[in-house]
Amino acid sequence: MLLPSDPVDWLAFALRIKWILAAFLLFLCLLLLKQHVKVLKDNGFLYIILVVTTFLLAICIGRMVTGKEMLLTLLGSEDDQTAERSYKQLEGKVSTSWVLRRINDKSEEANVRFYLCRMLASVSTDASKKLDAIDRVNSDPLAPRFIGRNTLNHDIEQIPKPVTTRHIVEYYYSRRK
Repeated sequence: MLLPSDPVDWLAFALRIKWILAAFLLFLCLLLLKQHVKVLKDNGFLYIILVVTTFLLAICIGRMVTGKEMLLTLLGSEDDQTAERSYKQLEGKVSTSWVLRRINDKSEEANVRFYLCRMLASVSTDASKKLDAIDRVNSDPLAPRFIGRNTLNHDIEQIPKPVTTRHIVEYYYSRRK
């Protein structure tokens, strides 16, 4: 079947479509630029706007190709299975510094920060590097609100109270295999 049935697969499908559309728009901008170089050079402000817009479009294409930000959004999904599948797709594809920035970002949703704390604790790196990363996790209070349980959040009640980002990372780090 050509159309995906899973929300995470829909996201990947949409990102491919957006990438194709963005590439077309970039091509169109370059074509217009080539045809109207003299007009644009005479009107420097319009030329600068077109160049900056093309540059921003190229950045957007790069972000869409990676898709990390969209998977991060799906981690906060009310559907526990969607969140779990997003976690599994994101796991191993992000750097420790990327995860740390989002864990310590208080504007990030609590459920997303919970999953990222778990991801940081379970990432396979050198033990000293992992302990250094855990030390850089802020001890922010966290109140994740899961509607359903999945294999990643089923033991949330066992995390020491009050629940903080640091407690979550330490709890899952101590339980790693």
